[in-house]
Amino acid sequence: MGESDRALDEFRNALEYIESVLPSGRERISYLWFGLPEGVREMKAEMQFKVAQIYEEKGDIDRAKEYYKDSLKTYEALEDEEEPKKVREALENLKS
Repeated sequence: MGESDRALDEFRNALEYIESVLPSGRERISYLWFGLPEGVREMKAEMQFKVAQIYEEKGDIDRAKEYYKDSLKTYEALEDEEEPKKVREALENLKS
């Protein structure tokens, strides 16, 4: 397994972990209403971005787009002004 494959596995595992720590049941509804803590959402957006970059390097453009779009959505929910720019640029570069 190459370095990019290992990195991809680690980032996907981290994303799965973030999702797994969300409350379930009634707590989940309340938690989703108020959202994830900002630091966790930032971490999630950055991991989504890194996964997209790895897929792009591997030539899997469809998956790269999927993860870039997820990252963009997560960053926009944070009302971050700078980070979405890098994601939009990466998406635009995929089209070139």
